[in-house]
Amino acid sequence: MHRGELFAGGLFDSIGGVAAHNLARWDGSAWHALGAGVNARVNALASADSVLIVGGDFYQAGGFPAFSLALWNGNYWRPFPGVIAQNARTLWVQRGQVFAGVDLLLRQIAPGLPAGTDLGKIARWDGRDWHPLGSGANGRLMTLAELNGDLFVGGDLTEAGGKASFRIARWALAPHASPGASPAAWETAVPNPFSSQGTRLEFSLAEPADVRLSIHDLAGREVARPISGPLQAGIHVLHWSGSDDGGRLLPPGVYFARLAPVGKHATTRRLILLK
Repeated sequence: MHRGELFAGGLFDSIGGVAAHNLARWDGSAWHALGAGVNARVNALASADSVLIVGGDFYQAGGFPAFSLALWNGNYWRPFPGVIAQNARTLWVQRGQVFAGVDLLLRQIAPGLPAGTDLGKIARWDGRDWHPLGSGANGRLMTLAELNGDLFVGGDLTEAGGKASFRIARWALAPHASPGASPAAWETAVPNPFSSQGTRLEFSLAEPADVRLSIHDLAGREVARPISGPLQAGIHVLHWSGSDDGGRLLPPGVYFARLAPVGKHATTRRLILLK
């Protein structure tokens, strides 16, 4: 389901007497094609905000290049940004992030250049960039699902995260807090190093907490406090511009983002601010 309507994908040229290439929408009374569709099998569909995410073994969507991952916004197609995939088998959307299980996933260096960092067979899109899930998993990853705050991966895998894992594996979407442990964990800081355009800080909370996120210089002085207050469990994202609380850009150098739930141990992330 996407935006209250049913979508069907597979390997077909028509559905219900309507010409549609491997993908169609049902409005409750009739089927409709999604533009020119895609040129090969659709394996997975996922709904994210205003777009439908489509995965398969195609290399065109709407007649334009799109390697196994594409987006449909209701009017036109576009390739999924920043990545080139081969045979996307499964998709899952959770907490504003997109998870994809594929046979091959490469971070694209630049438009028109097909080669880049190998992200393995499973990775997540945080809205700005792709990130591998640890050391990934082997085999064909056929399905993804969330249960009790964790992502479960199924397929013919025998290893996940460097450990033996037969047919199924679990990836913690947020840390599991043990008694006395901090419920907070850093996820990403991108870009890093960064310039005056700022950096995107992402962290997760295993449980609701009163959180202080502060920025410190090499001498340990607090130079900014972007967050101070209660937050719900889950993924949290903050854009920090590299400025102090007065809006003044800090000098280039090394800084530390300190994430401290009240009454728990703090965790830090090193940041490098360039000119």
